[in-house]
Amino acid sequence: MARRERTTGLPRARRREVAASGPRFLGLQWGDWQTRVAVIGGAVALLLLILGILAYRIYDDRVGKPNSEIIRVADESYTLGYFADRLDQFLIANSSSGSTLQLLEEDLLNKIEAEGVLVTLAKERKLDIGRDEVTKFIAEGLGVEPGGAGSSFDTLYRSTLRTQKVSDGTYRRTKEAELANNKLLDQIETTIGKGGDQFTLRAIVVDSQATGDGILARLQSGEDFATLAQTESFDLESRQNNGLLPPEPLELLPQAVKALVAGKSAGADTFGPVQVGDTWWVFRIDAIEASDYSDQQSFQLAQLQLQELSKQKSDELRAAGKIGRTIDADDMEWAEKNLN
Repeated sequence: MARRERTTGLPRARRREVAASGPRFLGLQWGDWQTRVAVIGGAVALLLLILGILAYRIYDDRVGKPNSEIIRVADESYTLGYFADRLDQFLIANSSSGSTLQLLEEDLLNKIEAEGVLVTLAKERKLDIGRDEVTKFIAEGLGVEPGGAGSSFDTLYRSTLRTQKVSDGTYRRTKEAELANNKLLDQIETTIGKGGDQFTLRAIVVDSQATGDGILARLQSGEDFATLAQTESFDLESRQNNGLLPPEPLELLPQAVKALVAGKSAGADTFGPVQVGDTWWVFRIDAIEASDYSDQQSFQLAQLQLQELSKQKSDELRAAGKIGRTIDADDMEWAEKNLN
């Protein structure tokens, strides 16, 4: 008879699983390997972030900033790079003005805006200021015929760009504005009559209002106008002609003088003293006669009309929200750092 093993009837003890050592994070066991991966991953992510920031800064400095629009005039858009390209030569040309850098920068912004208005006007009036016309205009200024690579034009043009430290695009755009101005003047001159009434004034030009008051009192007491002009006037040219000034259309007289003589006739009335620039005039109308305009007078009359036309167009565009600027201190600092 086989022997039966004795049992106690108690369940056998089960093996306990040894709990893994180390902390847990988000329900996952966190050991040395995971720590190393996390450190390396963090370092890579930080490196990528730094590289991304550097890449963005390089892109912004070399592409984003220079190509950002800072001025718009109707369909004409001007970038920060264009402004910076012109700033160096503008500062050099105006170095003796005594203006601060900030004022000169504002002057250049105003100039670019005014050029945009001229270009807009020229295009509206169907004047040809296209690329070929601009090339001809540049060649005319250089004193050569337009030509391709290796030509006299090409050599002189490249030399001009190097001397002025501007790009081809910037130089052409400034010349486009000049060409627009010239063609507008030519067009306006054709609308100006051959001649008209011109005012011949007899004036005594002095350096202060007090002196002018004294001159006026002497004239009113009976002293001769021509004699006083010969002895007292600061204007050397007119004093040699008894105070007579060259005949001028009303539009070309100084603004303060024009306001006094408009609607008046020649005669004995004496005007002044009135301030004209840094001087004071005591004057009378010697004659009003119809005569032909000189070439210079026709040009000056055209300039006045173009100034008024440009102002009207600027006001019109501004009222329609078609003139605007988006430039801040950071942009200006970039332009100053990127002078050629």
